[in-house]
Amino acid sequence: MDLRQHHVAGVAGRHSVRQYVHISRRGSGFRCRRRSIRRHRSNALERRAGDQSSLRPERWPHFASVAGEPAIGHFAMMRPTAVISTVIVKATSYDLAKIADIKTLFNITDTANDAALALMITRASAAAQNYCNNAFVVETIKDQFYPGSDGFPWTVKYDFDLLQLTRWPVVTISSLVETIGGVVTTLVEGTDFIDDSSLGQLTRLNTYAGAPATPYEPTVWRSNPVTVQYTAGFSPIPLDVADAVEIIVKGKYYGQTRDPMLRSENVPGVLSTAWFAVDGNGMPYEAVSKLSQYRVPVIA
Repeated sequence: MDLRQHHVAGVAGRHSVRQYVHISRRGSGFRCRRRSIRRHRSNALERRAGDQSSLRPERWPHFASVAGEPAIGHFAMMRPTAVISTVIVKATSYDLAKIADIKTLFNITDTANDAALALMITRASAAAQNYCNNAFVVETIKDQFYPGSDGFPWTVKYDFDLLQLTRWPVVTISSLVETIGGVVTTLVEGTDFIDDSSLGQLTRLNTYAGAPATPYEPTVWRSNPVTVQYTAGFSPIPLDVADAVEIIVKGKYYGQTRDPMLRSENVPGVLSTAWFAVDGNGMPYEAVSKLSQYRVPVIA
C-alpha cells in the first residue's frame, strides 16, 4: 500500500472517501480537493511508503497506534457485529430420511442390507446438511449478538433493524435477555418483541425507558448485547428434503457394483448405457434442485 492509499484509508473511518477527498495523480505530485501534496524528490513517497515510521502524525492526524501496534486509520479498526451460536441440546439423530421409507421405495423386503442403508442415509443426510448450511433437525440453540462499532475509541455503535437468528423455523423461545445500560433485562415475547418463527426474525417493540405508552410500536434493537435461547428446526422433516436424501441414497445403493467414475458404457451391437452425472457437490442434480430452496447463504 503506498502513501496515497494510506491517506485514503486513514480518513475513511470518519468521513466518506467519496464525499471528503479525491486524490489524483498529476505530474510529480498528488492533488486533492482540500489540499495538495507535492514531493521535492521523485522517490520521496516511495521511501515513505516502505517505512511507516516516517509518516509524521502532525501531517496525517488520522493515524493511530493502539497497544503499541501501528494502525491504518479508524476504518481498519472497525468492530463488526458479532453473532456467536452454540448448540445447547443436540438432536438425537441427524438422519433426514427413514430406512423403512427407503426400503419401501426400493422394494427391499429383507434385512440383509439394513446396515449399509443406514450408513448411506447418515452420509447422504450429512451431505444435504452441509450443502444447505442447515441442520434441519430440532435442536436447542443459544445465539449471542454483540453490536459493531466504529473505529477507536469505539464510541459509535450500530443498532439492529431486526435480529436474525441462526436457525429457523423457530419452535419456541425459552429466554431473551438484553443488557441495557449494564443491567441484564429479560424481555417478554409479545410485549417487548415479536417473533416471525418461519424466518427466525425478531422485531423489537419500543418498551425502552422514555418510549411512548402502549400500544408499543416496532423499533430498532439498540446497540446492546442480546442473548437468545430457543428451539428451532423442522419436525417432521420436509418431504422434499427427505426425497432429496432418498435420491442420493438410491445412487449410492445401486452404484455399488460399478466404477463410480464411469459415465457411459458401450459394447457395439450388444449394449449401450449412460448414467446421470452429479454436480460439483457430488449429489445428483435432482437432489440439488430440491435442496436449493433450503440453502442458507454464508457471507465470509
